Amino acid sequence: FTVLPIIFMVLVAFTNYDGTHDGYYNNLFTWVGLDNFNTMLSWTSGTGAGTQSYAATFGEVLSWTLIWAFFATFTNYFLGMFVAMAINKKGIKIKKFWRTVLVMTIAIPQFVSLLYVSKLFDSSGIIGKLIGQIPSVSEYLTSNHFISLWDSPIVAKILVIVINIWIGIPYIMLM
Repeated sequence: FTVLPIIFMVLVAFTNYDGTHDGYYNNLFTWVGLDNFNTMLSWTSGTGAGTQSYAATFGEVLSWTLIWAFFATFTNYFLGMFVAMAINKKGIKIKKFWRTVLVMTIAIPQFVSLLYVSKLFDSSGIIGKLIGQIPSVSEYLTSNHFISLWDSPIVAKILVIVINIWIGIPYIMLM
């Protein structure tokens, strides 16, 4: 159940399997060798002017994946360990309260809490409205004074990392 699908997908990578060569309703697919990999890693774009090459797109996706993996792993681990040590320190009062507050992100179903957080940062959400009320920011906005933090890819990626940290720290803290 694990090895056979992996072998199958590796073999499919060396064929011309696509919508026009699916083997069911259209032509059968054939072996193309390393052509798919050459196309993916080539820096020239064969589809026309103004389009990005597959290698550039692959590089962007790979770099974001590595950035995500780094921040999702190390920040959660180190910040979770820091919070656990800080709560267990001798002079900290109301330890049970701090643990309860942090564990609430785990106790509430994550679908509900993530849906709530996505609405917080939306243009009609609390944080979007608060940022829109800042005078230096509101000069660049339209008359509604709302700002959507999900519209900018860089800001959205930062928000995703911050939200992952918010959800991941309590797990490491409990461990």
